[in-house]
Amino acid sequence: LDELQGLFPGHLKPDAAHALLASILADDITPCVVTCLCDTWTALSRSAPSLARLFHVIELDDPPAADCRRIAESWAKRIGEAQRVSFTPDAMESILNAAGRLPIERGMPDRIVDLIENAATFVKVAGLSSGTARKDVTDADVATVLAEHYGIREQRAPRCIGDKT
Repeated sequence: LDELQGLFPGHLKPDAAHALLASILADDITPCVVTCLCDTWTALSRSAPSLARLFHVIELDDPPAADCRRIAESWAKRIGEAQRVSFTPDAMESILNAAGRLPIERGMPDRIVDLIENAATFVKVAGLSSGTARKDVTDADVATVLAEHYGIREQRAPRCIGDKT
């Protein structure tokens, strides 16, 4: 049971581990999907070799760029409706570009979703705090979220002399 509990986050450990153990002991063939990071699985299977016999590892790559864009657009629409904000095209490009540079502990879709949610929340809270009720998430907002939440400072290309602002 202790080995199984290592698969779950703290708040799920007792219930999820007991349910999974009951299924295993009952010789139930019910499919079960457990997701974790490769490093986490490696550590768990080393410390509890019996886990490796219970599960089949399926490694999934990040989706292609076109699918990431569709995921971002769909999630931005959903979060936009919930938060009553909209994402400018530049903000969406910034999110997609930034998601590829975030630490890869999680898959690309998770990184995209986090950035969208954090940017929408940032704009919503900033609007409530200032009384301006801003509605558009811009690339500048994404840059602020990257700096505040992830410690990443955007490197903007220097403008050439004569460029118009």
